Amino acid sequence: MANYRNRRLLDLAHRVQTCQFKLYGCQGHAPEGCEPAHSNQSAHGKGMGIKAHDDQHVASCHHCHQVYDGHTHIVIPRAEAVELFNEARQRTFALYERHGWLEAVNYQDKAA
Repeated sequence: MANYRNRRLLDLAHRVQTCQFKLYGCQGHAPEGCEPAHSNQSAHGKGMGIKAHDDQHVASCHHCHQVYDGHTHIVIPRAEAVELFNEARQRTFALYERHGWLEAVNYQDKAA
């Protein structure tokens, strides 16, 4: 089964100017807009060379995206990274919901 893809859903992250990840060293604000940081969890469709489902992302500043993906000297233990991602995803999608953006991109939660 192919992973869920929705470019319009990912583009919502760019509307957000406050990082929802808030990892170590985060400045909290992304005036140019956040980036959609995909999950690194296999439970979310992540595989070798395959991004997770597009609805498994966090509106993240560039710094936090780099930290989460392991592209900095900051190391986050796997269990902590999973917990931090899951909490940040909840904040991200709650923000999208509050703004009514999910309806605007016709997003339907797969769990519903």
